[in-house]
Amino acid sequence: MSKSTGKGTSINEPTKPLQPKAESNASLTKEKQAEILLVEYDRLSAEVRMFVEQYSPKFTVFAVFVLAAFAFAFQNPAYQIIYVAIPLFVFLIGYTSVAQGHIISILVGRIRAIEEKITLLNGGEPILEWETKIASKLFLPALIRIRLIGRKRRWIIPNPILLSVVFIILTVLPMIIYSTWKAYSFIPSPWNKAYASLVIVSFVGIAIQSFSYFFFGSIMDRIDFDNE
Repeated sequence: MSKSTGKGTSINEPTKPLQPKAESNASLTKEKQAEILLVEYDRLSAEVRMFVEQYSPKFTVFAVFVLAAFAFAFQNPAYQIIYVAIPLFVFLIGYTSVAQGHIISILVGRIRAIEEKITLLNGGEPILEWETKIASKLFLPALIRIRLIGRKRRWIIPNPILLSVVFIILTVLPMIIYSTWKAYSFIPSPWNKAYASLVIVSFVGIAIQSFSYFFFGSIMDRIDFDNE
């Protein structure tokens, strides 16, 4: 039997858990959402700039080093062992560049999504248009389609980035083939076959992955990130 305290409540009466008070402003306002998105926008843009700024110097240094090594080995037959390392260094440069390009394409996709979200928050009026309007038309497609204002004719040109990738592949291919042939001639069997197989697989892989920038740039808007 429970005692009464004289205030209308029982000592043994179980107390009800406290319920959180409903907040009138539980959801973020449009201005607050835009503020949070702009912070993320600035951070991702800074990361893209960082990768771009780091990429060019490293690529130049590695390229000069590889070319110098190839020239030295070509002029000094006693150092044929250098030919073994040249394709590996080329692939090191290539796969590092592909990895950075892959990261950049993902960051750019998220930046584009933020621009679209801010446009919706602004009632459909675009504010930020670099990725959604300019880059998506001039940077990401393998073939760039341009129509001038007031003109009906549309120009179709290859993406300069795509041409650069093709040029680099065609430029280093003869050097890789020659270096692999020289290395194959003095590496004992069966290791020479294993080395040649490694070079072929690595080259095919990097040639395919070099175009992943255009692939991911074109499908980022259609990826379902909520489900595997």
